[in-house]
Amino acid sequence: MLPDPHFVEALPFALMLAAPGRDGTILDLSPQVQEITGFAPEYWLNDPEFGLKQAHPEDRERIQHFWEAADSSGASRQIEFRFQHANGQYIWLLEQQTLLRDERGQPLFWQGTLQDVTELRAAEDALRDAEAHYRSIVEAIPAALYMTAPNDFSSVIWVNRGAETLTGYTQEEFVSTPHFWLSLVHPDDRAHLREQLLLGQAQGRFDGYEYRFVRRDGSVVWVHDTAVLVRDAAGRALHWQGFLIDITDRKRAEEQLRRAEARFRILVEQLPGIVYAAPLDPDSGDRYISPRIETMLGVPVQELATNRDLWEDTIHPDDRERAAAEFAAGRQRGTAFSIEYRMVARDGRIVWVRDDVTPVTDDAGSPLYLQGVAHDISAQKELEAQLTYQALHDPLTGLANRALLMDRIAQALARSRRDGTYVALLFLDLDRFKIINDSLGHAAGDQMLVAVAERLRGMLREVDTTARMSGDEFVMLLEHIDDPSDAVRVAERLIAKISRPLLLDGRPTRISASVGIALTTGDTTAGDLLRDANIALYRAKAEGRARHAVFDVQMDAIARRRLDDEHELRVGIRDGQLRLFLQPIIAMGSGALLGHEALVRWQHPTRGLLSPAEFIPLAEETGLIDALGEWVVAEACRLEAAWLRNRPGRTDHFVSVNLSARQVGRPDLAQYIAAALHASGLPPEALQLEITESMLVDDADASAERLRQLKALGVRLALDDFGVGYSSLSYLVSLPVDVIKIDLSFARALSGPEHSQARAVIAAVVALGHSLGMQVVAEGIESDAQYRALRDLGCDRGQGFYFGRPAPADLVLTRLDNP
Repeated sequence: MLPDPHFVEALPFALMLAAPGRDGTILDLSPQVQEITGFAPEYWLNDPEFGLKQAHPEDRERIQHFWEAADSSGASRQIEFRFQHANGQYIWLLEQQTLLRDERGQPLFWQGTLQDVTELRAAEDALRDAEAHYRSIVEAIPAALYMTAPNDFSSVIWVNRGAETLTGYTQEEFVSTPHFWLSLVHPDDRAHLREQLLLGQAQGRFDGYEYRFVRRDGSVVWVHDTAVLVRDAAGRALHWQGFLIDITDRKRAEEQLRRAEARFRILVEQLPGIVYAAPLDPDSGDRYISPRIETMLGVPVQELATNRDLWEDTIHPDDRERAAAEFAAGRQRGTAFSIEYRMVARDGRIVWVRDDVTPVTDDAGSPLYLQGVAHDISAQKELEAQLTYQALHDPLTGLANRALLMDRIAQALARSRRDGTYVALLFLDLDRFKIINDSLGHAAGDQMLVAVAERLRGMLREVDTTARMSGDEFVMLLEHIDDPSDAVRVAERLIAKISRPLLLDGRPTRISASVGIALTTGDTTAGDLLRDANIALYRAKAEGRARHAVFDVQMDAIARRRLDDEHELRVGIRDGQLRLFLQPIIAMGSGALLGHEALVRWQHPTRGLLSPAEFIPLAEETGLIDALGEWVVAEACRLEAAWLRNRPGRTDHFVSVNLSARQVGRPDLAQYIAAALHASGLPPEALQLEITESMLVDDADASAERLRQLKALGVRLALDDFGVGYSSLSYLVSLPVDVIKIDLSFARALSGPEHSQARAVIAAVVALGHSLGMQVVAEGIESDAQYRALRDLGCDRGQGFYFGRPAPADLVLTRLDNP
């Protein structure tokens, strides 16, 4: 029987007695069974199968086995099963039983308990679900998680499946094999890893060490290892817990980046310029300068890296302020820009650099740093200076040429108008020079011209200018003349000094000079002053040799003749006396005909066919060049268009027309060229317009703008007589020019004593033109030797008597069809 009822009722579970047989008949149950199941004890006592009936169908067979497996050993036993509560819900019951015996050891009955463990089972299920959930998360983490013994990092307690994925070895192999972990570490990393483990053991952390594992298949994998020593509440070490991340791809990318950086660093350091990156933040130390600065300026890279002001201090003092302003303006614009300035090398050399700079900004457009390349352009600047000098000076004597003289005259006239002093121009011509030149030869003639130039140069002040105009003509510009008689005395001294004998090829030779003098107080132009001096020169020569004459109003005979010539030229233009001649332009490489240059002739009624030299200067002086030039352009376009229309296959042929200075100076130049093209129907690309450097000097900006307007029409532009005019390379770069025509004097010089210098200049011009994307034309080719030399020097096109003299346009075009 059950114990005392009061004791039994206080228990949190139901007590039960069951018969010792295999059927397990319930003999007694405590009242708590009703509280647990909702059924009174009588249900079990009245129906031996009641408990089995209320059990969950899936648990009944297990319950039957539980009772049938009872034996006489008396061993305690228990079973958990689901039971349908009186409310219809299933609850979990825990039934525990122990066999009781009498004093003879015979079984009396099973005594046990019946307890509601529904909440406990729910908690256990939740715990198992949570454990399974977190285990699945841990196993799914794309990293190798591990736990190792607290005092032996290589003794693995547990690893997740990520370790197997990472290394190719099973979880069991990690856990069961002593020191298995260290055995997988790459031999080259093993010793260092042991050092890190000892350090980590002392610190209780192992943070971010990177090393290599050798996988089962022999491949190598890089890992990032982080671990921490886990302790209990008392601070005792429990185990190491950590994770490994596969960083093989990152390491591979870093290696590729390192190699790429090495390749680019080598490339950058081999560049001929100084490559740099300069942060705009003054506190930033992230600055790079390539080692080229050491060879270019003699400044060690380390000095520039540590001294932010050293670069600016190395800029030439005269350029420093300008360069700083241009740098600031470039940063403000935020676009790429170029600056040219000088730097002072450690050995004192002046180095010209072209600094190509690109501001680098962040996503918001704020400037971060400047990156650029500073190129050494000293050789280019030297060449530019040489070409500029050659463009402004006579190559034989070194004196100023016409272009420089005209510029100096214009400046002198401006000063004269301010201070009220005279400007004197002495136009000097050597008497009988042609006879000496023809009899003794051109070499002797050149020698004489050089000697005369030296005598002239030695007589004048620094403020004065001596120029060689052409041939045996020289001009002296005298400034700050207080009285006209001073100019006369200078002319007399010049005549006397030139008349002294000089040695030509070892023989004494005498020569004399005639001088024309023109004076002004600034109320004239450079051209007028030169013209007046020239008129006075003709008067002096007319009066005999070794004389001088001062221009005055009485010298109008020449002026009257000039007026007659002007009238006749005006009539000639009006009455159609002008004729168009063509001279071929050929390809130097193939000899193919590319086009023709249009040249004007004047069929004078009484004087016959006149060359341009006989009337173009007059046309330019009188302004008739406008009408004459318009006729030449219109006629050239008309003939070329008519010829091309009848020959559709010759789209590459072009006609080239010379523009005068007055034409280039016309504001409506582009309009009247466009009108000529429209009226004739000539494609713009079939017209080439030639200009000379000297035409662009007086109003360079306006002239350049007119050239850009012409270029916008589609015509080609050629710079004629290059090498003897007045320009700078920087100005040339800004002009929209397609072709450079080397002055014919250089072709002639190839056959003279200065042939080496001529070749050097021609080669420089060709290189310059090609670097600017321009075609280079050689003029004045008169011999096969000149042709071959100029072709070998790289000239693209050629002109001259060697290929053909100018001939009437209709005759030339007819011959093209009937070769």
